[in-house]
Amino acid sequence: MTTVIKFILLIGDILILYISLAIALAIRYRTSQIGERFVDHIGPFTIIFAVWILIFYLTNSYKPKSLRNSTIIISTVVSSVLVSTFISIILFYFFGPGVLSLTPRITLFIFSFVFFLLDSLIRVLVIRSFVKTAQPVMILGKSKLMEEMVNYLKINLHAGFLVTDWIK
Repeated sequence: MTTVIKFILLIGDILILYISLAIALAIRYRTSQIGERFVDHIGPFTIIFAVWILIFYLTNSYKPKSLRNSTIIISTVVSSVLVSTFISIILFYFFGPGVLSLTPRITLFIFSFVFFLLDSLIRVLVIRSFVKTAQPVMILGKSKLMEEMVNYLKINLHAGFLVTDWIK
């Protein structure tokens, strides 16, 4: 199940990156030439997107433990987006018009905000879908180990188990 969650998150992030770019361009330019703008931005942003995926990987955003609850999800996404945005600014500054062919300051900030909103939403929905399909379990016994296990299962929703009853 862990590989499935990682794959879903990775594919979701790739889709959300491009969707966020399209939305950011629509917000920024509000023109009927959005297709041309998208074509102009797709190359440089694809390079930036590879960096974003790497940063999300390095910040453990694809580990199931980053999906424990909504607070952890949002915290992880915020830190990953902030680091990614900062590094994107550096890349656009140093490689600007020469290599990346544009310097999208406002578009980058709009994009980062839109991506944060969409990615947080998708990650919360993914964890909720796994919670809905969680296997109900009944715990029998009373010991320190049982208590730790029950607490772990309640906190770690991604584990796929829902403690419905605990008979001590």
